[in-house]
Amino acid sequence: MADLQTTYTLLTTPAIKFTVSTSETKRSGSTVYYRFKISIAPITGLSYFGYNLKCTAILAGKTVANGITLKDASPSQWSSPLVK
Repeated sequence: MADLQTTYTLLTTPAIKFTVSTSETKRSGSTVYYRFKISIAPITGLSYFGYNLKCTAILAGKTVANGITLKDASPSQWSSPLVK
């Protein structure tokens, strides 16, 4: 199966762009295992974001991961993508 990837923009100041990608890692009988990766674009220059970023993953209406920290309050700027 092909990997899927899409980019979103949070309506924050500054706007934060993040990309969610999935890839199939394993098949076992009728079960398919996927890996999810979230990459947050850099915030540099005069912009900053000094807050925690957390996420919850919901698949088919079921919470499969809750309160995952993508970024702590510090640093408020970063020059390379943050990947979880």
